[in-house]
Amino acid sequence: MKRLKVEEAYERILEFAKQISDWKQEEKEIGRDKHPIYETIKTLLPQMDKEKILDFVNKLLTTLRDKKLLFKGWYLQKAVSTDVRREARICLVGWLKDGTYDKELVDGLLDAIMEALKEVEQ
Repeated sequence: MKRLKVEEAYERILEFAKQISDWKQEEKEIGRDKHPIYETIKTLLPQMDKEKILDFVNKLLTTLRDKKLLFKGWYLQKAVSTDVRREARICLVGWLKDGTYDKELVDGLLDAIMEALKEVEQ
């Protein structure tokens, strides 16, 4: 009985290690600056295609960087944070333009994206 529990624990540890390894590999492929946002959206919209999410992430980051809204500590400045939120909402609504997503989902995605943006390297 004890040996069985040790083997089960060992299998769980191996599975967890594989998940971490896969996650790290995906982060490397996608890019450290994009991965937090990608992971956030993928968690909330698991049925969404990887390439479609990455297109959105690229557009969002390009827009925010072109407008010089992302810099170290941007989220500490209320006016900048408001501008980032506005631009992120515009990108998000445009991305989900087919209308099948309700306001609650958009608001939830926006809140999660705002948190993920704090992790993006500047």
